[in-house]
Amino acid sequence: MTNHDSLPFPAPKREIVHYAHRETDQIVVFDGNVYRDQMAGPDGDPLPAFNPDEYVIVGRLRHHAAVPGHYPWDHWETRAKNAGVDEDLAELGRALIREADQHSWDEDLQSECGWSDNGDAMLELALNSPQKAQERWELLLRTDGYRVSDNGPQPS
Repeated sequence: MTNHDSLPFPAPKREIVHYAHRETDQIVVFDGNVYRDQMAGPDGDPLPAFNPDEYVIVGRLRHHAAVPGHYPWDHWETRAKNAGVDEDLAELGRALIREADQHSWDEDLQSECGWSDNGDAMLELALNSPQKAQERWELLLRTDGYRVSDNGPQPS
């Protein structure tokens, strides 16, 4: 679902990504411009090469240039309500988008939570299968993106 009238998620003012090497203890930090070994610090020399296939993302920090009420999750909630999503479900979706970002959930979960498509798939799910959306989103929030065990109600 592509909604060209939708409010896009504003790009973060700055994003810092931490990568861990799959076989060594090396941590690499990407600050939006260059890749550096974490041990070198922010003023260290950039790495001469970086192969993302050898690393996994272990952390992501976005600095948004927004004020309260104007974050990407706020835009999505407004868009969802305007499209006819129930108010409680729109608030749940807002919480999901925020937690995925603020808790640095893995890339696949962040994508599922709207970060790769401005929330279009989430909006489509909320409109077409609200019960399924509620169950899935509550599970992700309850487990903090599968970081803690789930002892709550299971999706049907």
